Amino acid sequence: MDQKKPKNERSLFPMQGCALSAWRRAFHEPAFSMLLSPTRRAECYINLEIPKRLPRTGAYEESRLSHISPKARTSSMKSSSKKKLPKSQKLAKNNPELETLFRHLDNIEIRLDDEELEVTATGPDQSSPYASGNMSYSQSFDLEDHPGLRQAVTKLIDALHIALAEPDEDYDPNRCDRCVKADCCRFPRIHLTETERMRILEHLGLEDNETNNKKYFRPDEDLGGFYKSIFRQVDGHCVFLKKAGKLMRCSIYEVRPQVCRDFDAGYCEEATQLL
Repeated sequence: MDQKKPKNERSLFPMQGCALSAWRRAFHEPAFSMLLSPTRRAECYINLEIPKRLPRTGAYEESRLSHISPKARTSSMKSSSKKKLPKSQKLAKNNPELETLFRHLDNIEIRLDDEELEVTATGPDQSSPYASGNMSYSQSFDLEDHPGLRQAVTKLIDALHIALAEPDEDYDPNRCDRCVKADCCRFPRIHLTETERMRILEHLGLEDNETNNKKYFRPDEDLGGFYKSIFRQVDGHCVFLKKAGKLMRCSIYEVRPQVCRDFDAGYCEEATQLL
């Protein structure tokens, strides 16, 4: 069956039936075919408005490879199917319970002195109109009975020793000396015991009376009942924090309370400005 070529078309292609769908998908253009009998196909003209430069989109490349190069597609599918699964996935492939256990492992605890390893898996949350919860699984292994695990733990500990030997870049024992604003002295509640309060007054040469206590302290009982006072605040910082050149420094450093002594500057995250 012949068909006259329409005028004013940029390109006209005679197509056989099996190629029509390939061209249609490859160029994203409408197409049609006519199958007259199992052995006879009608020849049709398909109008394709093809731009000068075809867009190399992902869809185009996929269509080109899948329809123009079927052998390459088959070869790619075979190579992907030959990829080896990890041994754990092979073990759990046909075992849903084991697969659930593997997928939800969330904690490993190693007791070096006892040479024991314990694993824990927490299943997904499950809920009902009355309650919610999840299933937790755990198992312990005696490393003497599992030489493979014991060897793996030995390698892990060796790697851990190497990592521990590397100094932490965030640690800075001299951070206090480089701190400009003494930000730790700006906590709103810095507690001190009665003994510490008396020691500070003695250091200042002051009597323990209402006037002196109001000047430097405020009554404040903590929930534990251990402390009775906090330092008075002036301009948003401890009353004993004073200007020392360009820096702010404690004026009673020698008799500062224990909470100040225990503050570890090595990993301090309060400092807003350092020298």
